[in-house]
Amino acid sequence: MARERLVASEADGDRLTELELVGLDVLLLVAGHETTVSLIGNSIYALINNPAHLELTSRGEGDARVLIDEMLRFDSPVQMTTRIALKPVNFGDVTVPTGHILVLMLGSANHDPLIFDNPGQLNISGDRQASHLSFGSGIHYCLGAALARAEGEVVVTEMIRRFPNLTLIDEPQMRPTFVLRGREDLRV
Repeated sequence: MARERLVASEADGDRLTELELVGLDVLLLVAGHETTVSLIGNSIYALINNPAHLELTSRGEGDARVLIDEMLRFDSPVQMTTRIALKPVNFGDVTVPTGHILVLMLGSANHDPLIFDNPGQLNISGDRQASHLSFGSGIHYCLGAALARAEGEVVVTEMIRRFPNLTLIDEPQMRPTFVLRGREDLRV
């Protein structure tokens, strides 16, 4: 039903073609898969390396949404994105002219010491004063944010609750990318 509405005729004639719809389907599948896999792996890795947080999570203490939001801030699967300036943009003494590309470092913004107290430390207590930018913001907010958050909450909390004594078999290798951040594998 929803797919039919995306291709249905509108009064102004603007609608998705079959090719555009397939492209959107592929985008949602690929974007949602790789980033969610990395969210889960990064979260498990961070908890194993923070035994106090691992123990709290294994006992079912704390809010799963707070946990996943902190994991997204602490070790975001998406480290950077780009935008094109539609009008001149000022950053302090620098003006980015219309049409120029901005590279936004989300991973860095999520560790900004002017925004986050102790940004290099994992904190699942829920007392962070600011929100992460891992899903972007405004009109560019991640279309799959709710699904990714829900998947992360269920998989990470259930895995830790069922296997509270997880340990690493070996140190995982990071994928050789700079836009997406995740591990090649996570053997526990």
